[in-house]
Amino acid sequence: MAMVEPGRVAHGGTYCGNVVAATAAAATLEIIETQPVIETIFANGRRLMDGIHAILTHVGVPHVVSGALNVQRAAGEGRSADRLSQLY
Repeated sequence: MAMVEPGRVAHGGTYCGNVVAATAAAATLEIIETQPVIETIFANGRRLMDGIHAILTHVGVPHVVSGALNVQRAAGEGRSADRLSQLY
């Protein structure tokens, strides 16, 4: 931890006491508290999972799409795993 002059203020990290970073954090919290951010993330996650499933079904790749609505994965075994790796 370095001491910043004048007044010998301790500075413990990259963003510690950074006015711009603190303002951005406060604005972000305000948006999270007043806008449907989490709901939007989950709705987009559901849409993404449904889309991945539809595409893989359409091209005939056996698969499983799983995960929370904000973190997904598509998996297959054997040849379908090889085809999935080609698609990604």
